[in-house]
Amino acid sequence: VEDTSKLDSAIYNIADYDIVVFTSVNGVKLSFDRMKKLKVVLPNAVRIAVIGDKTANAIINLGYKVWLIPKE
Repeated sequence: VEDTSKLDSAIYNIADYDIVVFTSVNGVKLSFDRMKKLKVVLPNAVRIAVIGDKTANAIINLGYKVWLIPKE
């Protein structure tokens, strides 16, 4: 990703979100790598929803709890 300004803005304001949805393992990796670089920690109050078991495992492997995995 060349321009991370929109992602950075979302990350800096992540405490304003109730739920963050990850749709892929790559999205998890990119987002959490960027949060680490920006020194932003995902607040405990923000719930995490994911699409698919592989994406859920990526979140769990980072030490976070998945709030929702929709069946469809």
